[in-house]
Amino acid sequence: MKRYRWLTGLALSLVLAGVLFSANAQSYQEAPMLAEMVAAGELPPVDERLPANPMVIEPFEQIGQYGGTLRRALRGPNDGNGWRTIATEALFEWDFGRAVAIPSLAASISANADSTVHTLKLREGLKWSDGHPFTADDLVFFYEAVLLSPDVVGSAVGVDWKRVAGVQTEIVKVDDTTVEFRFGAPYALLEQGLAYHGDTALAPKHYLSQFHADFVPEDELQARVEEAGVDNWAQLFIQKNSVYLNPDRPVMGPWKVEVAFPADQMVAVRNPYYWKVDTEGNQLPYIDRIVTDLIQDAEAITLRASAGDIDFQYRHIRFSDLPLLAEGAETNGYQVLRWSDTTGWFSLYMNQSHADPVMRELMQNVDFRAGLSHAIDRETMNELLYLGTGEISHPAGLAGDPYFEDGFGQRFLEYDAGLANELLDKAGVAERDADGFRLRPDGERLTLTISTYPFETGASSVDAYELVAQYWEDVGVQTIVDLKERGLWTNFVTSNQHDIAGYLTASVLWNLNPTWYVPTASNTYWAPLFGEYYASGGSAGEEPPELFKRLQTLYDDLTTTLDPEANLELGREILRAHDENVFMIGTVKVPFQPVIVNSDLVNVLDQGVADFRLRHEGQSKFYQLSFQNP
Repeated sequence: MKRYRWLTGLALSLVLAGVLFSANAQSYQEAPMLAEMVAAGELPPVDERLPANPMVIEPFEQIGQYGGTLRRALRGPNDGNGWRTIATEALFEWDFGRAVAIPSLAASISANADSTVHTLKLREGLKWSDGHPFTADDLVFFYEAVLLSPDVVGSAVGVDWKRVAGVQTEIVKVDDTTVEFRFGAPYALLEQGLAYHGDTALAPKHYLSQFHADFVPEDELQARVEEAGVDNWAQLFIQKNSVYLNPDRPVMGPWKVEVAFPADQMVAVRNPYYWKVDTEGNQLPYIDRIVTDLIQDAEAITLRASAGDIDFQYRHIRFSDLPLLAEGAETNGYQVLRWSDTTGWFSLYMNQSHADPVMRELMQNVDFRAGLSHAIDRETMNELLYLGTGEISHPAGLAGDPYFEDGFGQRFLEYDAGLANELLDKAGVAERDADGFRLRPDGERLTLTISTYPFETGASSVDAYELVAQYWEDVGVQTIVDLKERGLWTNFVTSNQHDIAGYLTASVLWNLNPTWYVPTASNTYWAPLFGEYYASGGSAGEEPPELFKRLQTLYDDLTTTLDPEANLELGREILRAHDENVFMIGTVKVPFQPVIVNSDLVNVLDQGVADFRLRHEGQSKFYQLSFQNP
């Protein structure tokens, strides 16, 4: 299996139609199962099913062989990302080995002089999995009937270009294959935004409009609601819009779900209208079917993997499972790859918008944060949690992200109880009570609560935050670890009720979801009130101090700055502020993400990045995976 490095290695080429393969020079080939359907009169010939300019893919290693069933496991109907990230498509996708968005369903994109209007042209002749044309009408339908609908917007997530400079974006049809994105200001991130969760922007109008109140008479729609056993038309629409729970919904991906959860197995078969071919004109995908077992317990998934019954997966495979996985690899015919992990910090989000004025002043004091950081014995944490193999740093970006600079995230990391005490004294909490605990400036005992929920990133969050609490109490800061159910935790921290949120931190391509590093929404856990103020245009939350307002301005400038070098500097200035101020205190980061791969598979991405922005396992481009012996 060839070695491959994300961003730093030589990018494997994705060759657009006409460069290595000419539709005029040779005919297309198709899977035997589809050829049989053509011969039986059940399908049109392959040349008629493909677009005029199919996307041509050079496989990672070799031209594949048709056939075989890929086995995976998910935890049930609520585990949809495990399917969506490997089997859905978007207008743009990430290039092989680079954080660069390239046209996918889109044939091209261009912008006017000030980048306020982006013109996107689809590949001509694209078809949904049921053979119906995929056109500009589908994109307009998605935007107007789904994204802009307060009733059903929950079925479309991850769209960051809806409003630019406070002005709602427009999508206007030019012709059947062309739309214009019209923004309220110059916008520089559309192509990346369409690659990141851009599959949600695909909605088959011809199918979904029959479940939407804007297109169906009320009495007719109500009859469908009652037949489906749901409460209202919006619930019906969201149900019908699921690419993995509704087998009737047309898709653009390489496989279409035929049997859905809650069946014991989700079964997906190849999409006969899939619009990508390899460099020899073979219609993709190579693999006939994907069968996904419903296994609710994560430990049971690991046992299934260690027995060789999973072909490609890291979802629900944990770093702590490595000894068991390594033991079974050779005997049971699989490999354990090591992909880097971008969200594996056990971070401490110091609430800069704390509701208590005394606590807010402390939280906004860099000496207070630095003192708490120096009190953490990360080397011991690393030994206890990761046997010394973890990475120690603060979350301030990560190598591989365009905005990262060497040295970011390295301040205040050394374990030094003396320096910690000195800095905490300087921050105004030098006085102690009879039990040896520090007092706040108002004379009350200083008590910090780390609010978290049980999760794992190679080790237990409970273990990690209990260690932090012990270290902080050693320097006189009473600390409580408060465990909540995840939904309750989310509501608690986004409503600004916490001292410190214990959670993971993202690092790669954070500009597509800026809440990690810029207060742009209430789920900026280190400053939810300031994020809410930004998101509401000043009508909710609280106006932030100048330092945080500066971060918001920098991000606004980043989204509108077209010059690449100027854009990079804006992003680096945001990360530099985190490096200098440690709004999020880092501890230790999981060293890597284990990936289970059947030894018979080829065209596998050897060294990827475990990150949801980059589509998890989907970085390995499942449509070009192939069994050597199908």
